Amino acid sequence: MSDISSILFATMSPDPRTRIEAEISLADTFTQPQTGLILAQISVSPEMDVSLRQSAAIALRKYVREYWAPGQDGYKGPAAPPDIQEQIRQIIFKGLADPQQKIRALSATVISTCAKSDFPARWPTLLDNLLAYLSSGDPSQVHGAMTVLSELVRAELSEDQTIPMLQRMLPVLLNVLGAGEVYSGPTRARAVHVFSECLRALEMLKSEYPKQIKSATEQILPTWLSAFQHLLQSDPTQEIDKDAGGDLAMRTQIFMTLSTVCWTFPRFISPVAQDFFMLGLSHLNALYPNFHDEYLLSSGSGLEIPVPGFLDDDTVACGPQLASPILDFMSSQIRVPRMKQWLEGSGIGEVLGVVVRWIQMTTDDEEAWMGDINLFVNDEDDEADTYSIRLSGLELVDELFEDFPVHTPRVLAEIVQSSINAAQQDRVARKEEWWKPIEAGLAILANKPTADAMMIAFDDNVIPTDQILWLLRDVLPALCSNSHVAFLQGRALIFAGRYHKLADDALARDYVNATLGVLESEGVEAVAKVSAVRAIQAYSYNASLTLPFAERITVCLAPLLTQTTEDTLSQVLETLNAVVGLDGGKWMSDTLAGQLGSGLLHVLDENAKDMIFVSVLSNMFETLASSPYYVSVVRETLPRLAQTAADNAVSSPNSSVPAIDLITSLIRGCKLPNGLGEGFVDMVVPALTTCILTAEDRDLVGSAVVCLTHVVRKDCPQILRYHNPQGQTGLQIMIQVLAHVLRPQESEAGGLWIGDLVVHLLRRAGDEMAAVLPDLLISLVTRLPTVKTAPFIQSLVIPFAYIMQSHRDFVLDLLEKTPVHMPDGSVKSGVEVLLRSWTDTSEAFQGHWANRISDLGLCQLFLSGRSSVLSVPCQGSLIIKPEQENIIITRSKSKQMPIEYTSIPFPVKAMKIILGDITTDAEPASAGVKLGIPTGTDDDDDEDADDWADEETVYQERVKDDEFAFLSENWDDEDDFPDDVDDEDLKEDPVSKMDMQAYLFAFLRDCAQKNTNNFARIVDELNVEEQMTLQRALSG
Repeated sequence: MSDISSILFATMSPDPRTRIEAEISLADTFTQPQTGLILAQISVSPEMDVSLRQSAAIALRKYVREYWAPGQDGYKGPAAPPDIQEQIRQIIFKGLADPQQKIRALSATVISTCAKSDFPARWPTLLDNLLAYLSSGDPSQVHGAMTVLSELVRAELSEDQTIPMLQRMLPVLLNVLGAGEVYSGPTRARAVHVFSECLRALEMLKSEYPKQIKSATEQILPTWLSAFQHLLQSDPTQEIDKDAGGDLAMRTQIFMTLSTVCWTFPRFISPVAQDFFMLGLSHLNALYPNFHDEYLLSSGSGLEIPVPGFLDDDTVACGPQLASPILDFMSSQIRVPRMKQWLEGSGIGEVLGVVVRWIQMTTDDEEAWMGDINLFVNDEDDEADTYSIRLSGLELVDELFEDFPVHTPRVLAEIVQSSINAAQQDRVARKEEWWKPIEAGLAILANKPTADAMMIAFDDNVIPTDQILWLLRDVLPALCSNSHVAFLQGRALIFAGRYHKLADDALARDYVNATLGVLESEGVEAVAKVSAVRAIQAYSYNASLTLPFAERITVCLAPLLTQTTEDTLSQVLETLNAVVGLDGGKWMSDTLAGQLGSGLLHVLDENAKDMIFVSVLSNMFETLASSPYYVSVVRETLPRLAQTAADNAVSSPNSSVPAIDLITSLIRGCKLPNGLGEGFVDMVVPALTTCILTAEDRDLVGSAVVCLTHVVRKDCPQILRYHNPQGQTGLQIMIQVLAHVLRPQESEAGGLWIGDLVVHLLRRAGDEMAAVLPDLLISLVTRLPTVKTAPFIQSLVIPFAYIMQSHRDFVLDLLEKTPVHMPDGSVKSGVEVLLRSWTDTSEAFQGHWANRISDLGLCQLFLSGRSSVLSVPCQGSLIIKPEQENIIITRSKSKQMPIEYTSIPFPVKAMKIILGDITTDAEPASAGVKLGIPTGTDDDDDEDADDWADEETVYQERVKDDEFAFLSENWDDEDDFPDDVDDEDLKEDPVSKMDMQAYLFAFLRDCAQKNTNNFARIVDELNVEEQMTLQRALSG
């Protein structure tokens, strides 16, 4: 044991070398069966150091994963002997009763890992022992047992493990929940938490075992929901006292679990939805006075109580953490049909009244946001991923607007007006929190989804504009200039930005001036300045209003590029991007454009590793480059970007990639009529070739190839005129780059965009490519045999498809005499290699233009009539052997039972592909069949489908038709480019504009009339669906 202890201590060494060597030594001992036993003994030895025990338990879990049972993830073997395993199970189980919570938690993870393979066959007593601990009344044993049960439920056990376990476990947990005189609030809360985990486990099994899960939930859920309802009927204010407040934590878990029920098994909660909704509302009303005194006033103490979890120091603020789950649950019930009558009556007003009170800014919010402006910006984001009362309340308001668009705007406007009037009276009475109800009301109205819904209500004459306009006229002017209450000042600025369109032009300009005044003032708090930035972003959507202020706005915001960080900086960038884009940036000057470019480079230097910032910067660079001051922007930024890309290509590729992406953005934004401007290629091409030829990072190589492709698209003549210091021409450099990326040892990821580069070279360079075209095509075809991914195959094939349109015979002559060495040592002609790769993967090609040019290329090959083409054997239909019937071929099974296909000649394969593409284009609904998506239900499944019909009905009641319509609204039937893969040049290419179906129909009719390649014989080898499509083409 001493040797293992020494190694464990060494694994915790601050010295990396010592730590790594110890970890290796420890792993070497795992092959000795006694190691697991020693680790278990150390884990549960109270006399040993806690950190050593923790390290032992962590190592033991690793040992169990690798040396316990074949088939486990990470198993190495050999497995520990059964007697050793039995001893380890008995020892580690004792850890569940350990006084140290961290030891209990780690012991639980080990036990659950063992149970995956051992329970119930080799560990039949596990559940009995856990339930005994659970019923013991000892806090440590109960907590340890619950931790294991929670781990087990999350461990994705099989159906025959999970359901019997839950059937025995849940009644005991329910007893714990109901025995308030025996168990503490946190313990009862943990019981609810474990029950919630059980629901998630059952939901995961529902589709696979519908009958069993339906039976189990019918036994379990009504009883638990009844218990929840009973527990929630008592007065929550009696549990606010810190010593007895654990029951509030239990209520928190109950409401969180009710939300879980809503999305896992909604039909069970639907009959009692309004009862639970009203209980939630009564909780919020009852707890608000305490919330007000403890969290809104500076004199409040902010009481905290224990919360369910696995750490002893977990706490929950008795108001805030309970309110959010209640509001979340209420949001999920807004759409329940049984709620409609009450909500349309007095309900909406009651709910909104509660929300306005509860989303007020707490003293903790004030302190946190004043101390960290980035936290304020993140929490204020309409799409923030944080969790707070305010966001939960705003989501509830959004649900009300969504489902009651006529009632909600009027009621909300009235409640906010009443709240603001009362707050004004509080101000006169000198109450310190007077401003918080005003800020909360404005926050709801200024929340973007709410503001959008209110503007729609105004447009539809649902409510008069005066219900908001009075705020702009009578209330906000004083608030916008009140720098003594920064949060209220900032909220007023944002509100004015959201609703400025309701005001007349003069008043709207006054608000823009007020907002800029805040930005220009040095004595204003940061939260007000950041709010002003958000307001400017709202104004920027009104170009006629904002354009006269554009230069002043930019002068205010540009310095912030070097003064702000993180979320605040992101807000500044997004706002600047919107302002710079006004009127195409014509209002700028060379000096201002250069200053912005310099500031953006500073942002890049500080945030090169943050891809979100790089994305925002890319948009900004493209916007700047699209302005008339492109030359000034390029002059200021391109030299540094090119140098950064080249200098870091090998040592720090993470710095080179963003630099290249920004160069690409400059190219995309360029609006010059004749290319990119003299000198652009001289500066960029050396940097890009350095990255491609020297870097090992595949992302960097890919970014450089994409950038080079954009250069070719925008200014191919400058590429052709270019010579490097060594005398290489631009075209020779392009071929060198292609040859390098096509080397077999290079990553395929770096070559995914090679096809685009080659195609655009062919399109732009034209006859200049004649001298290098044979070598280029040979490089492409000789790389094909070793390619493993469909996208890379597409990159290599599509250039052939393109050039077939104009130089078919030249290409085929070249390929016929080009031998290609295959991985198995054989040699095949270039024609066969190309056609096999092409036809095998054409169905996976992406992009509208690529699929069209592929079909056109196949037509040309079909018409060539060459024996070298017509005789190529291609992949036919799948051969299903008797032993492969009714089984799913996984990757491991495919190694044991190789997948085989029939062989068909190229003309038949080409015709099948062409007819398939015609079917796909003409009948998009058939895609479900093509992709293997079931279009009906087998008779055997009817009963199971009926079992869950009521579950689906409840769910559909909650989802409005317009939510499903969202998908179709965003999918335009007339959209020619659904994959959004093609660039602008290809979208404008004649191939994209042609009537493809008419061309293919004419092609097929001509082949049939002339019996091309014995067309009648080919038709006999088509399936019924293909023959029907052909018949439609011939008669169309």
